[in-house]
Amino acid sequence: MTKPARRDIDIWVGNSHPLAFAFKSSDTVTTTSYPLAGIRVNFTVFNGDEGLVLRTTEDSSISVTNDQIDLILTPDDTRIIAGSDYALGARPIYAIEFWNGVYATTWLWGYLKLIG
Repeated sequence: MTKPARRDIDIWVGNSHPLAFAFKSSDTVTTTSYPLAGIRVNFTVFNGDEGLVLRTTEDSSISVTNDQIDLILTPDDTRIIAGSDYALGARPIYAIEFWNGVYATTWLWGYLKLIG
């Protein structure tokens, strides 16, 4: 994978947000589920280089089923994200990273649009 995919997400501040992401592998002919067994998955929200919220399979705050990850941003998480002091014009960014014990690879990232 050369460049992570981008998907922006709207987040209502003060609410819970269940999030689910499915990952697929493909060649020029077929698309198959990407095997996530044994891979640590991190979902991190950033303000620049500062990590604001971390969900990970390492502490079971992300669950994995086949090729899908599920996590929940809590009301407190959304308030932490909204309450951060961003540089002028900056927005919160999230990234989903896979870690196999040797390599870390960002598969998906995007901006969080804060509403409410």
